[in-house]
Amino acid sequence: MSQRQLASVLFAVLGAFIAITSVPQIVLSIGILAAGDQAAPVAYAITFVIGTIISVILGIVLVLIRVRLAERLSQATPRRWLHRTRKR
Repeated sequence: MSQRQLASVLFAVLGAFIAITSVPQIVLSIGILAAGDQAAPVAYAITFVIGTIISVILGIVLVLIRVRLAERLSQATPRRWLHRTRKR
């Protein structure tokens, strides 16, 4: 497995983990909003919903652009470090 493939898999797993672990937060935030002021102040509930949505979107975007990120990472690394690691 090349570095590019490994990085792509790593970004996909990380993005999926972020998106999946945010699902309980979505349910909880909807419950807080439905309960109104009994569970928590409305401002807290709205902030919680916005944060959860941002977290899910970041996880999904990371999965979608994983190939581009892996290509940039694998192209930049060998060229810079190749000359420094060779013995003269």
